[in-house]
Amino acid sequence: MQAETILPDSLHETRPTAFHRTTTLANRLLVPFGLAAVAIATVMVVVLHLLPEWGGVNPITGMLSDYGVRPDAWVFDTALDIMSLGSVALLVKMAWHGVVRGRVPFILMVSWCVCLVGIASFTKDPNTSAQTFRGALHLYSTAAACFSLPVAGMVLGWQHRRDPEWRRLAWTTQSLALISVPCFLPFVISFFIIRITHSPGLAVPTGLVERLMGVVDIAILVVLAVWAHRAARTPRPNLAAA
Repeated sequence: MQAETILPDSLHETRPTAFHRTTTLANRLLVPFGLAAVAIATVMVVVLHLLPEWGGVNPITGMLSDYGVRPDAWVFDTALDIMSLGSVALLVKMAWHGVVRGRVPFILMVSWCVCLVGIASFTKDPNTSAQTFRGALHLYSTAAACFSLPVAGMVLGWQHRRDPEWRRLAWTTQSLALISVPCFLPFVISFFIIRITHSPGLAVPTGLVERLMGVVDIAILVVLAVWAHRAARTPRPNLAAA
C-alpha cells in the first residue's frame, strides 16, 4: 500500500482562517450597509419636510442647513452623519474592488465623507449677520461637500470611460455629476453677493436648487453602490496591472 503525503499548504487551502471569513463577510455587507445608511438618512430629511412642526423650513427658499439651527436640529445632523457612514462603506467597497483608483478620486470621496460630518457639527450663520468661525467652518464644509462628490463622479467616469464592462456605469455617474455643476453656480454667486453687500443674495429659489443637488448626490451614491456591487462579482484579472 502506497502512503499518501498530505502537504501543509493543502490544509490551509481547505480551511480559511477566521480573519479571511471576517473580511469576506465585511466585504459582502459593505454595499447593503451603505445603501441602507443612505436610505435612512434620506428618509429622515424627507420627514423634516413632511412635518412642518418639526422642520418648519420653506423648501423653496429655505436652505437645508436651516434645519440645523432649529430645535429639532438633531434629526438633520444625525441624517448627515449616517449618510457619511454609508458613504465610507461604499468608498471602502469601491477601493477594495478597483473602482476607485488613484489618489484624486479617493481624496475627493474622503472629503465628501468628512465634510458631511462638518456640516452636521458646525451651525451655519444667518445670511445677513457677521461671519463667525463656527459658521465659516460650516460654509466651507458645505462648499467642499457640494464640490467633492460630483467631481469624484466625473473623475471616476473619465477613468473608466473605455472599460467594456463598466463603461455604462461610468457614463451614468459622469452624467449625474455634470448635472450638479449648473446647480452649484447660484450658491457661488450668492456667496459673494452676501459677503460683499450684506444682502440676502440672489432672488432665486435656492432652497429648491439645493434640494435638486441633494437628489442628484443621492443618485450618484446609488449608482456607485451598484457599480461597487458589480465590481465585486466580476473578476478583474488585469486589475493589478492597471
